[in-house]
Amino acid sequence: MRQDEWDEFQHNWYRVSAVLALLTNSILVHLVLCHSPKSLGTYKYLMVCICIFEVVYESLDLAASPDMYTKDSAFLVVVSDKKSPFPAATLLIINLSYCACFGISLAIFAVHFVYRYLVIIGHKEWIRRSLRNIVFWLVAPLIFGGAWVLTARVFISPEPFLDDVLRKEMISQYGMGVESIAYVGPYFYPTDRNGTKMANWKAIHGMILFVVMIVTSLFTMVYFGLKSYVAINSAVPRLSQSVRFKSLQSQLLYALILQTIIPLTLMHVPISICFLIPYFEYSKEVFGRFLTISIAVYPVLDPLPNMFLIKDYRNVLKKRMSIIMAVPTEVSTLTFRGTTHA
Repeated sequence: MRQDEWDEFQHNWYRVSAVLALLTNSILVHLVLCHSPKSLGTYKYLMVCICIFEVVYESLDLAASPDMYTKDSAFLVVVSDKKSPFPAATLLIINLSYCACFGISLAIFAVHFVYRYLVIIGHKEWIRRSLRNIVFWLVAPLIFGGAWVLTARVFISPEPFLDDVLRKEMISQYGMGVESIAYVGPYFYPTDRNGTKMANWKAIHGMILFVVMIVTSLFTMVYFGLKSYVAINSAVPRLSQSVRFKSLQSQLLYALILQTIIPLTLMHVPISICFLIPYFEYSKEVFGRFLTISIAVYPVLDPLPNMFLIKDYRNVLKKRMSIIMAVPTEVSTLTFRGTTHA
């Protein structure tokens, strides 16, 4: 696909994803606030916060319209004044904000699983409604996102020697100079003016820190996901709570499994590939394009497991859909009767 064709597809993909993300997350917020089973407890407030964040993230994704430049030993997130409405002077801030949101999203995955595990085992100390708990669960992802963006700013932000290296590449790839863009990302083995490759140790050190953070998020998800699975299967048969409570725990378990697969497929694996492959100088354009698509679609899909696997929410959706589907039938019947009477 030519660059101009990709640009058009990418812009349309961002717009459609933003609309769908707003739709799915708004529906889930309504379901959580108005139709949650009482046994869900304060967990519903965490779900609402996640939905709000995903809408904000998708909106920034649409506004910034970042490109993922993946070639040889480079993986750069590129924001330009050609695709975004922001002036050139603010592009680096916008790019770092986008990177911060990505880091926060990785932390939210982990926090989500830790919180759900504490709910399952009934650990009331950290899940009861209190100012301390609210601050902790909301601030923890922000700290992680802050660490992510600080690493990006220190280790993989624009530098004069990289500007010189990338000048021709940016003109060739995007038809604009480095003055019109802001890039953030590792370029492990740039070529100097003499055609000699050199190791960019600053970027390599940054990559190590990013990999540590990605692995931390992934390990937390898998570890607490497995512990939640074990806790549900071992505790539910022995509990004396109502059948409704046990059913809800099973529904949350299935949602948990899907909510593990979705971020693994759309976030963890693609970003890990994009970070690691350039180190071996095998990065290809297709990697960056897939990551662009997968990041944009994640906020659209993430609410769906809860919407369709939690019975209370599913029943509400069924009822609303049956009403919507019945309206055209009623209108057609009235029209037919009116025609017959005439």
